Amino acid sequence: MSFPSSGADIESVKDSFSIFIKLPDNYDSKRKRNFSVVYLLDGNAYFDAVADEIRKQKKM
Repeated sequence: MSFPSSGADIESVKDSFSIFIKLPDNYDSKRKRNFSVVYLLDGNAYFDAVADEIRKQKKM
């Protein structure tokens, strides 16, 4: 499951940014587990590709 937020206005740079969040498959049924976090800069350009690659690596 993934979804973009409605965006964040950052006054110090006079711009707004989207925040993308990707949850692990079956996240709802595994809430008591701990999951790694990946912070991706320039997510607009790379978010989908990186999220897909992480999913593929997890299946290996």
